[in-house]
Amino acid sequence: MYCCANCFVSPTLKDHVNTEGSVADCDFCPSKDVKCVEVSALYEFFEPIFEMYRETEYGRDYFKGEDPRGEVLSSLIENDWYPIFSDDFDEDMTDNFWDALVERIWVDKDNLPKDLSALCIEKEGSFENYWDSFSDYLKNERRFTIEREELQHFTGFLPELLSSIEVKVKQGEEYYRARLGQGEKTKPFPNEKMGAPPSEKTLIGGRANPPGIPFLYLSDDANTAIAEVRPWKGATVSVAKFIITKEINLIDLTQSFYIKDQFAYGEDLPFAIEDNRILGRLGRELSKPVNPDKISIEYIPTQYVTEIIRNLKYDGMIYPSALGKGKNIVLFTENAVHCENVKLYQVDSVDFTSSEFDPWNVDSDYL
Repeated sequence: MYCCANCFVSPTLKDHVNTEGSVADCDFCPSKDVKCVEVSALYEFFEPIFEMYRETEYGRDYFKGEDPRGEVLSSLIENDWYPIFSDDFDEDMTDNFWDALVERIWVDKDNLPKDLSALCIEKEGSFENYWDSFSDYLKNERRFTIEREELQHFTGFLPELLSSIEVKVKQGEEYYRARLGQGEKTKPFPNEKMGAPPSEKTLIGGRANPPGIPFLYLSDDANTAIAEVRPWKGATVSVAKFIITKEINLIDLTQSFYIKDQFAYGEDLPFAIEDNRILGRLGRELSKPVNPDKISIEYIPTQYVTEIIRNLKYDGMIYPSALGKGKNIVLFTENAVHCENVKLYQVDSVDFTSSEFDPWNVDSDYL
């Protein structure tokens, strides 16, 4: 069966069909006299994706008396990845495509699924182990140098990853910083008291800044800034408005991390997946609450990565807020911001939500 470029969303598959195809009628969509290729000729593009899955196994994924756990491989691929087929594809077309794709079975490759109707699950990913090993190493073995070869690889490809989520913040953008308390006579703290704290006040360190090196932590709205200082009902909070005075380059860790063209990476697809997971995990690590008694140790991994980002000449990072609805921003210096004014707020209420304790779904770092 023949397919054409109009069958696909992927630019890589489209380019391949238009470059390598021959003029024919498409067997899937209404296109006539267009460049087409045999569906089975696209197997090499799908092979790296197939290798991301394995068939379910008795004694590992299910046991006596249980139904095999997993899904049909073709369904897993369609659900787990950016859309493959154009909007014109219906269910019958999709089934015919998968049947044609594996029409010739490469029986010499035992690690590949030989039947798309097999019940499969995604293979265990390696990234979580990467980050956990990286964190444990910095917390418990070495602080400033990494000697393990696999961890050197982890930090080595960070510069390329970060360049893909660089954003420019234009002059005139507004951000907010909050401090618990007030100045004299029910007035907010003065402008000069609302910047980054002095070095002697940062001896414990923060999410991004190492001990003794102050950074400026801001939020993109006043309520998020207030939430970040964890106020209580009735507390007064001084909130400063900061204006960006010149264009700055930031790493945006709030972006959605997913691969839009899974066919563009070939055998490097697993590395692309790890890259995306690294960026998502870094944002979560910066935003998650940490036991105050463990701050000095728990923030070491994010402080280390922050130093890499600083060395690449970025001005700061944007990361999710775990306490407010907005986003947080950390600037490595204050030379691109100006404190325009400070207002005094009173906290009218503090909202909490809770759930019954589940020992199987708990962040052990907070215990």
